[in-house]
Amino acid sequence: MPKVSVIIPVYNVEPHLRKCLDSVVNQTLKDIEIICVNDCSPDNCLDILKEYAQYDNRIKIIDFKENKGVSIARNTAMEHAKGEYIGFVDPDDWIDLDFYEKLYNNAKENNCECAKGSINFICNKFNFLSNSNELIKQNHTYFTGEFTTAIFKTEIITHNQIYFPNNISQLEDFIWCVNVAKKINNICFVDNATYHYTRHENGASHNISYKSLSDLLYSGELILNSINNKTDFQLLLQSLVMNYIFPIYHKLNDNNLQNYMQKEIKRLLNLKPEYKLSSDFQTLYKDWLKQRMELMIKQVRNKIRS
Repeated sequence: MPKVSVIIPVYNVEPHLRKCLDSVVNQTLKDIEIICVNDCSPDNCLDILKEYAQYDNRIKIIDFKENKGVSIARNTAMEHAKGEYIGFVDPDDWIDLDFYEKLYNNAKENNCECAKGSINFICNKFNFLSNSNELIKQNHTYFTGEFTTAIFKTEIITHNQIYFPNNISQLEDFIWCVNVAKKINNICFVDNATYHYTRHENGASHNISYKSLSDLLYSGELILNSINNKTDFQLLLQSLVMNYIFPIYHKLNDNNLQNYMQKEIKRLLNLKPEYKLSSDFQTLYKDWLKQRMELMIKQVRNKIRS
C-alpha cells in the first residue's frame, strides 16, 4: 500500500504541467502513487503525462475520451486510489519537495486523520502565505478550502463516501471540504510544508458570466442550507462572502451583473433570519476592501524588501 495517493486532474495546462509533475515525482517521500486524470485535454498534456510515466512507474494515467469536469476527474481518481492517505495537486501549481514527507510523518506521529500544510498564494508576481491554519485550530468549519494543502485518511473518505459534487460548476472543492471537516476528528498542522498556488488571470474561474455567478451563488446556498449550527453557519457565511464572492463581485463592470449579485448576496446574508445575525452587505464589503488594501500594502512592502 502506498503511503499517499496523489491525485492530479489535468486539463489545458500544458505550459505549467511539467513544473507541477517535477515537484511531485521528486518528492522525498518515495512511497507514493501519482494518479493523473487527463480530462480530454485539447493540448499536449496527455503526451507529457505519457512521457513522465515512461520513466516513473508510480504514475498512473486515466485518460477520459470526453471532457467530464474536475469533480468527476477527482472522484474517478479517488476510486482508484490505494494509498493510506489521499492528497490533491492542481496541475498548474507545485509543492515543496518534502511536502508529503512532512505531512505523512506528522500524521503518523500524531495519529491524525488529516495533516495540513500551508499555502503560498502567487498572483501577479506577489506572494503571500495564508493564515487559515490558526483559524482551523479554533474550529474545523474554517477548513472550507485549501484542501490541496492537506492529506486525508483514505478510509475516512471512502467509508463516508465523500465525493466532489459533479452537478455544479462552482465551489465544488468548498462543499467537499465542508463535508470532510464534519467527519474528521483530529487535524495536525505542518506550517513549514508549503503548497504553491498560482493564480492565472486567464483561468476558468475568471470568466465571469450570469451563469457562472448563478452557479456560484447556488452552490453557496446549498452549503449554507446544510448547516444547522448558528456558529458554524456564521463562519461559513463569512468565509463564502469574504473569500469567494466579494473577490468576484469586485471585478464586475456590468451594472446588471453587479445589481443581480448584490441582491443575491444580501439574500444569502439573510438566509436564516432565525439566527438573527448582524450581517450587512455594505459593512462586510467595506471590511473586505480594507483587508484587501492591507494585503496589497503588505505585498508591496515584502516586494521592496526582497
